Amino acid sequence: MRFADLDRMGAPARVREAGLLKSAGRDYPAADGDILFFRLSR
Repeated sequence: MRFADLDRMGAPARVREAGLLKSAGRDYPAADGDILFFRLSR
């Protein structure tokens, strides 16, 4: 999700509902303003 989207919508749940939350692999080139969530497994 981008920070601008989160700032505009106010909550991560609203960003997700609007379809602006993306899931990408490890080769994703992070851009300025991206908020990254790392999912780790054991």
